[in-house]
Amino acid sequence: MANLREKILAVKDIKEKVVHIDEWETEVLIRGLNGAKRARLLQNNIDKQGAINFERMYPELLILTVHDPESKEPVFQPEDRDALNAKNGGVIEKLVQVAMTLSGLDAQAVESAVKN
Repeated sequence: MANLREKILAVKDIKEKVVHIDEWETEVLIRGLNGAKRARLLQNNIDKQGAINFERMYPELLILTVHDPESKEPVFQPEDRDALNAKNGGVIEKLVQVAMTLSGLDAQAVESAVKN
């Protein structure tokens, strides 16, 4: 049993994907969220009535998931929230969809979080 535990805990299971953004003439690395960050993202952006604050959640998700493909360092910081909200909505949506997929945040998962 201990061997299985060690095996599971040793697996690098955070998914990543490099995404080319034509509008920004660059590529970014999207890294999925770990369990704690995913839970915190949902807690911070779903109110008691079950409404999702997309204006807050989208930039927060990008701050947590967008990395430099070479250095692996985060590209954005929390103070970039307003600047991200001012960027091309289609680009933001594209990146958010990749981040959500890599983090297991499909519509059903978000709906489940809203109910709970």
